[in-house]
Amino acid sequence: MNKESVLNISPDTVEILKNFSTIQSNLLIKEGSVLETVAESKNIVAKATVADTFPQDFGIWDLGQFLSLLSLFTKPSLDFKDKFVIVKEGSKEGIKSALKFYSAAASMLTTPTKQLNMEGTKVTFDLPAEKIKAVMTAAGTLGVDDLQFASDGSLITLAALDKDEAKTSASNSYTLPIEEDSEETKFCIYLTASLFRMIDDDYEVQLGAESISQFKSKNRDLTYWMAPTIDSVHGK
Repeated sequence: MNKESVLNISPDTVEILKNFSTIQSNLLIKEGSVLETVAESKNIVAKATVADTFPQDFGIWDLGQFLSLLSLFTKPSLDFKDKFVIVKEGSKEGIKSALKFYSAAASMLTTPTKQLNMEGTKVTFDLPAEKIKAVMTAAGTLGVDDLQFASDGSLITLAALDKDEAKTSASNSYTLPIEEDSEETKFCIYLTASLFRMIDDDYEVQLGAESISQFKSKNRDLTYWMAPTIDSVHGK
């Protein structure tokens, strides 16, 4: 067995892969420690640097299926071959079984096509995990799919609402104060709640000048980029 081809995948890496499977059903793992994915609609991109180092490129057509099979092992040990990976039990307590899983061609998979940056960032603020959880719970209870980041120039808020109904009639909504707006920039940014698929964590949020919102984890090397809806208004 070539030791360099074997990876004892960590729970943290598996957690990232599970999260990425909610964004895109397939994944091209590239040699190294950086994982990237993009939604089919291109409106959310995610990138993470993990502690594990993958020894080669490996394509997974059905990431959810692969992760379900991986869960059969207490401590999965992955031995990468040219066209497939052999997964075995790395724990003495686990069942001594083996999984042979074939790699998918890179041409069949959806991958990010360009690097995103936040040059010209308009506003930066912190968004705690408990506030994300609260507004997502409210969105589900209200049955709405719009999240609104807004500032009147003095206070940044996050709300769950129906943006179309809110513009034309009385509409139920839930609003949280985030922090004072030190930039004194007025804006109203809408994101789709059902695409808000981030790992439960605290984030630094940057609202860009080119209709991009960045959410960077404050506790791990993990970043999401999301495209707001076309009716968002960026401050100047």
